[in-house]
Amino acid sequence: AYDDLIARFGDSDSKELQVQVAKARVNKGVTHGERDESEAALATYDDLVARFGDSDSPEIQVQVAKALVNKGVTHGQRNESEAELATYDDLIARFGDSDSPELQAQIAKALVSKGITHSQRGEHEPALAAWNTVAADFDADDTPEIRQALAAALVCKGTQQVELGRAQEALLTIDEIDRRLGGITDDESDGITVWRWRAKWIRTHALLVQKERTSALDVFGSICATFATGNETMLREMLMRVPVLIAAGAPEAELARILSTESRTAGALAPLIIALRLLADESVRAPAEMLEVAADVREKVEEVKPRPAGRGSGG
Repeated sequence: AYDDLIARFGDSDSKELQVQVAKARVNKGVTHGERDESEAALATYDDLVARFGDSDSPEIQVQVAKALVNKGVTHGQRNESEAELATYDDLIARFGDSDSPELQAQIAKALVSKGITHSQRGEHEPALAAWNTVAADFDADDTPEIRQALAAALVCKGTQQVELGRAQEALLTIDEIDRRLGGITDDESDGITVWRWRAKWIRTHALLVQKERTSALDVFGSICATFATGNETMLREMLMRVPVLIAAGAPEAELARILSTESRTAGALAPLIIALRLLADESVRAPAEMLEVAADVREKVEEVKPRPAGRGSGG
């Protein structure tokens, strides 16, 4: 269908038709990506940029920017980090001075992704610089896409800081999240509640790094209190992030106790609670299938727990 539209109207001089052709090319690229046809997706985005890259139409420029963001993401999925970073830089060079909120949203997303890619490459300072640019240049009162990018940038920045042992800086970043995003009402397109929830994890981790265990566990209690049992993202991240807290010094038994405080949370996270109790050498009685799931969770926790140096360990 997209090819049909492009064949019919691709050479038209009508601005309205050009906008539709540009949108069709973006959507075609996205569809190729969903079908794991990354080569075809990249070719589609390149065709769009070649055809419309010099357009002065704001509507078409937005489609070019979306194509470049998607192209960068596709390169990232193919582990082509150099090409990914170059694509984001191309986008920023083209539209960085634009006042269009729609273009600014694409730039903000590109900067967040650029920071993540630098971080994955072990380039921590360039990563922090990218996220700092988002924090400096974008206001939380803008479009939902910009709010999302700002939240992502600050959460990524705080996570990076605590992983680098800069816990006090991470706490200041979380304070900034609370200040800039704390009063925003969540909606389906925004997901700000989840980002604020993630910020609590960073605060907990940073406090543990600072040996402030009581304060850290208090924040963990608020994480559990705001956990939405039907939210698959929160459930997945709860299972992923608890082992990180244990590695930072949180006692398994205390985490299990806090998780068990609210019945709705305890029911949704029963395998995690059982795994924590087993790690704390407590006796646990549960159905066999529950113990089997808990064993898998326990194995994941054990993978990230710090291992004491054994005799004869190399130095």
